[in-house]
Amino acid sequence: PPNLRMRREVLVALAALSGAAAIVLGRSGRRKPGAALVIKFGGAAITHKQTLETANPPNIEASAEALALAAAELPGGICVVHGAGSFGHFQAREYGVSKGVSAPSFSWLGFALTRQSV
Repeated sequence: PPNLRMRREVLVALAALSGAAAIVLGRSGRRKPGAALVIKFGGAAITHKQTLETANPPNIEASAEALALAAAELPGGICVVHGAGSFGHFQAREYGVSKGVSAPSFSWLGFALTRQSV
C-alpha cells in the first residue's frame, strides 16, 4: 500500500539524517501497529562534533521536517532521543568522566562541566 511505502521511505530518511534509528518492534521483528516510534538523532548528525558546543542547524531542521512527516503517518507517536555530539564530549574526555570515579584523571568538577554542557 502507498501509505506503508511512504512510512518506510520516511523511516529510511530519518535514519539517514539521524545517524541511527531504533523502531519499537514486535516479537516477529516487524513494527507493531500503533506502537510508538523511537528515533535517536546521533550527536554527530545534529552537531559539528569536531567543534566545541556547536549545533548543526541545517541537519536539525531537516530532521524536524522529516519527523513532522512521520508524525502524520504514525498513530503511535514519536519519541525523540539524541546524542550529545560536541556538547559534553570535550569535557568528559579532558576530565576522564567516562572512565569512572576511580580513574586518576576523573574529577567531580569535570563531571559537573560535562553535565552542564549537555
